[in-house]
Amino acid sequence: VGGNNMFKMLWETNFTYDSSMPIYENRPPSWPYTLDYKLFHDCMIPPCPTRSYPGLWEVPMVMWQDLNGGRCSMGDACSNPPTPDGVYKMLIKNFERHYTTN
Repeated sequence: VGGNNMFKMLWETNFTYDSSMPIYENRPPSWPYTLDYKLFHDCMIPPCPTRSYPGLWEVPMVMWQDLNGGRCSMGDACSNPPTPDGVYKMLIKNFERHYTTN
């Protein structure tokens, strides 16, 4: 993450959102939020922004789970199932982690 310098540039050039900030797994899982206020969660990979950037959205990189419960930063970083049915099950598992806790 690029810290205040990166987020200031995004804000000053009217970007709508950023999606570079990983977030720890929460229950319920985190959803997109604005940076109208300072971060409400711990910074996984410094430097994170320490100021507010009103109107700039953060779409956090939520940790995925593979079918064995292992954690991965993105779907392609998981120990991928070898079949289309396994991929479908992994996608549904991660979708339901959010959908059923909303």
